[in-house]
Amino acid sequence: GGNVGEPVAVRLGDEAPIEALVARWRAEAGARQDPSSRLAHRREATGREIGRELRRRLWDPVAAHFRDADRVFIVTDGVLNLVNFAALPGGGSSYLLEDGPIISYVTAERDLVASRSSSPAGRGLLALGGPAFDLAAPPAAASAIESGGRGGTSTCRELQALLRFAPLQNPTSRMTPLR
Repeated sequence: GGNVGEPVAVRLGDEAPIEALVARWRAEAGARQDPSSRLAHRREATGREIGRELRRRLWDPVAAHFRDADRVFIVTDGVLNLVNFAALPGGGSSYLLEDGPIISYVTAERDLVASRSSSPAGRGLLALGGPAFDLAAPPAAASAIESGGRGGTSTCRELQALLRFAPLQNPTSRMTPLR
């Protein structure tokens, strides 16, 4: 520990064992099984144990420094981008999501620093309306959209040719500016 606001460096260990542990945890969590099968129960137990080890290596050493925090901001790097810390097992049968502080992810430490910009907050409203993306939708688009449009993989060009949008309806011909 230390005084509030004082940075503390916590060594988590070598990268390779952590990467292997993350890969094993994600493989167990992502395996699709019939939930009623014995194999599914064993996989869940194995996944929880791997998750507990991951929590012991990544979360516990750091959490010792913010025991009473209501909210924790995490900036991840490398393989840690693949870890959902809230999904790590907590005590007993719970997860950090249930027992721990609120976990928020930020992309960089600078996101936590309040902006000292002197520019005033925006005022007013910019409203754009009446776009006409296409004048007529081809019949193929309607049937693809009705069937879910997700039958396989499509390229951007195929999707562009497939999806068409009718113009938005303008409810009024006059707009009154906001003041």
